[in-house]
Amino acid sequence: MYRISVLFVLLGLSLTNAYPLHSPVIIFDLSVYGKALFGQPKLAEPYVLRTQPRVASDEEDEHPEESGDYLEGDILVPESSISMRSSPPRVSTTWPNGVVPYEISTTFPQDDVDTIMRAMELIQNKSCILFIPHTTEKNYISITNQYKGCWSAVGRIGDKQEVNLQLPACTKKFGTPVHELLHVLGFPHEQNRNIRDDFVVIVNQNIKADFMKNFKIDEHGQDFGVIYDYGSVMHYSQKAFSINGDPTIVAIKKREPGVEMGQRTNISDSDVARLNRMYCETETSSTPISVET
Repeated sequence: MYRISVLFVLLGLSLTNAYPLHSPVIIFDLSVYGKALFGQPKLAEPYVLRTQPRVASDEEDEHPEESGDYLEGDILVPESSISMRSSPPRVSTTWPNGVVPYEISTTFPQDDVDTIMRAMELIQNKSCILFIPHTTEKNYISITNQYKGCWSAVGRIGDKQEVNLQLPACTKKFGTPVHELLHVLGFPHEQNRNIRDDFVVIVNQNIKADFMKNFKIDEHGQDFGVIYDYGSVMHYSQKAFSINGDPTIVAIKKREPGVEMGQRTNISDSDVARLNRMYCETETSSTPISVET
């Protein structure tokens, strides 16, 4: 699919005409995140080109997006990207026409580039989203590996927008780049949705004190008629930010066999439904739909 986007660029075709707008641009309210959304990413250890892939142990960074020093573990707008503005952005939007220009740092080894591209292809194949190589577009994402952790902003904030995938942890599981790219497209974390209390219990006594803010409900979030999904690639694991190794997120409803909180192997059916209602339908239905995962 991404080869098609390259062809559009080479032929100089208008993406607006070749890939028409499917739905109005949606505005996301970022005020729920407060000042914690903005910060300076910590530098990772200097990247060293490797002759063979490094392998993170099963214990190390099993859920790397949960172990970051950022808001909810992996949500960040670097201060450098807003330094030229009079004030930080309080809103973000969907990407017009569902088109996301991107660049990938040349410091990624080819096997990691392949993982990132597969994540993009998966999203494209399940929706009307189109990732295109960045050329002259003002607004685009820049995928790097120079900082600590896996992180992204939520939605399109404008200008060059960094997405970090530290090696080796953030490309070890295919679903981690998918998770971060869905943040780019406007997805919040599943356990922070405004309907979550009907589906999970947050066990406060098991959460590290400094991380209680990571479970704040997004009261302004939009559901797009998609029911809560324990198996969403955007859901955190049952022991996320645990101080004692006990669960911090407990399901209230019965889960289908095999559905795992915090899975990072694939995009779920509800993720696909939400993505298509955000970007690919001329009208967004308010009627809840149930999907099996």
